[in-house]
Amino acid sequence: MTGKKKWGLAAGALAILALAALYLSLPRLVGNALLSQARQIGLRDPRLRVVQAGWRQLTLTGITAGDAVSPALRIERVVVTYSLPALLRREIGSIRLSNLEIRIESRGQGFRFPGWDGMPDAAEAGAIPASGDSTWKAAS
Repeated sequence: MTGKKKWGLAAGALAILALAALYLSLPRLVGNALLSQARQIGLRDPRLRVVQAGWRQLTLTGITAGDAVSPALRIERVVVTYSLPALLRREIGSIRLSNLEIRIESRGQGFRFPGWDGMPDAAEAGAIPASGDSTWKAAS
């Protein structure tokens, strides 16, 4: 085997290893990004577990926000389907929620969601898109 072929084979193997490492670290990267976004929009103490993050589907379980003992938001399971070309167009195929629970309190001055600090600060910080061009929509 010539030197050029060896270098080409080594480069190919390295590229495959890099892609495998990226794919295997996808659940952690996605989980961290989602938790960061949840905090930016005002959810208090968000928690979730990424079960599967692939090229066409994302599955989350144990999604909660608010107090750990009695969370204000609890979703047992979320499944998001998409395609990579659609993601580039900022579109997703579907979002399926299982066992959604939201605790809302009445404090005499209207309703309050105890796990959410509100969106105004998040909008000012740029966590919420300001224009319609930046919003996500379901693919038709």
